[in-house]
Amino acid sequence: MPFEDELGAAFQDTARSFQPDLVTLVNGGLADGRRRRRRRTAGILGGVTALAVAAVVGGTVLPGALKDNRSQIGAASVYGTPVPRHPTGPLLSAQWMNSTLAGLLPSGSVFAPAGTGPRGTAAVVLDDGKGAALIDFSLTRVAPGGGVPDCPAASAVPNTVCTAGTLAGGGRFVFEQGYEYPTRTTSAEDWSGTVTFADGGQLQLEEWNAPAEKGAATTRKNPPLTAAQVRAVLTAEDWTPALAALPKPAPVTQPPVPGDTTEAHILATLGKLFPKGITTSGESGQAGYVSVELDDGRGPALFQVNVQHWDLNSSLTDPNSDASAMFQLFAAATTLGNGDKLLLSQEGAEKGGSGAVQRVADLLQPDGLRVVVMEFNSTAQGTAATRPLPVLTLAQLRAIVTSPLWK
Repeated sequence: MPFEDELGAAFQDTARSFQPDLVTLVNGGLADGRRRRRRRTAGILGGVTALAVAAVVGGTVLPGALKDNRSQIGAASVYGTPVPRHPTGPLLSAQWMNSTLAGLLPSGSVFAPAGTGPRGTAAVVLDDGKGAALIDFSLTRVAPGGGVPDCPAASAVPNTVCTAGTLAGGGRFVFEQGYEYPTRTTSAEDWSGTVTFADGGQLQLEEWNAPAEKGAATTRKNPPLTAAQVRAVLTAEDWTPALAALPKPAPVTQPPVPGDTTEAHILATLGKLFPKGITTSGESGQAGYVSVELDDGRGPALFQVNVQHWDLNSSLTDPNSDASAMFQLFAAATTLGNGDKLLLSQEGAEKGGSGAVQRVADLLQPDGLRVVVMEFNSTAQGTAATRPLPVLTLAQLRAIVTSPLWK
């Protein structure tokens, strides 16, 4: 029996008993609480965030699926041991990193919280008399061709202000001012800066207006360092010997991108599929993903699309295979006349926001091509509605994902 027939029969057998968590699997953008430093380290560059429809596509780990193994720093009434303001200990050790960082911070007491991260990282609590604040720092060397961080799309990180520019001596500086949970302005403020030099040296500093990343009450209005101070710390010559000691990574070789998943192809296809009278703005994307604002004259709203290829000839008995993942996700799907599997949904936005609604159309073709579109009645996930409903109806979303133009 051909795979598509086998898969279709399995869908019919399972559809009544299995309901996929469509919101969790298809929800796009940025996950609340995932630190900006982690996103950059995981390779989300160029100011876009891929639609997180699944952790793995065709055996490739998607941006954001990687996790930072660094120990979480819990809130404590005692911040830790005092840190000297002059370098001590072996180069790149936690002791050397913390003390070097301490010497570059404004006046005040500096403590090292319990637990240390990998070599080349530092974590200290600064108490400058205006409230204790956690400061996290790391340095690394990125591979040539690996890309340079830039400001993310506004739709990906609501309630965040970002500036970027070129340094006088060469290099790129990016500074973000947001919140630990980007959609919750009541959470701790989370500011971060990144400097990337032409030789691949990269330094990152992240600061909070609380003595811990999570679980601690805020102690001050804002994190302690301004953008200028963060830039000064990141560009200090004190880090030169540490950067020189880092091994140079091999150049990044990007796998070829299927023609139908390039950002340019997706944007061109959408341009042919959007109904007349719809205006677009704020386009951003990367291979397999595009985010754009739609406006029908009643206010802008966020629209996202993801185009993927899945290996449906893989084993259904392997729980980690593409075929197994798609079998579970599309178990309750409607089977169209051509064998395509379609899921449609409308519900309150998973990430919240007053009056926010999300609509999703998710289509899987027998050859493994998957097209997912998601839209909101707000300009960013987790923010309040800017209009009563999203711009496009579910019928219009269905027409988009089922279009033969995706072939």
